[in-house]
Amino acid sequence: MSVDSTAPPGKTPGVLATIDVHCSPCGGFLYASNTAYNCIAIFEINQSTGRLSIIGHQDTLGDTPRQFSISPDGRWLLVCNQDSHTVVSFAIDKQSGLLSPVADGVVEVGSPTCVHFVAAATAAAL
Repeated sequence: MSVDSTAPPGKTPGVLATIDVHCSPCGGFLYASNTAYNCIAIFEINQSTGRLSIIGHQDTLGDTPRQFSISPDGRWLLVCNQDSHTVVSFAIDKQSGLLSPVADGVVEVGSPTCVHFVAAATAAAL
């Protein structure tokens, strides 16, 4: 993957702005945050060769997407938008890998930089 491959179409490539990268639990998709363009770049992973192919970009609905997390079941992605003070929820289409904003899926918090999914039993103990 080249450093400019997370830039959306029509945007200036070459800005090294990827902060976080994760694979989907099924191993078919790779997601990378881009703080310069406030998006998540979405790649399909060729299962035979490991080659990455860009398939889309999702606006993070906020500013400076630092870190994000994918649920263990691969259905949800939460992104921390540090400079707009929000955590935004997205549904993951398991077939296409594309993201869709969740209705009422924006939570305001102070400068979020990290988010993780925890098991329900763990959360109950907290």
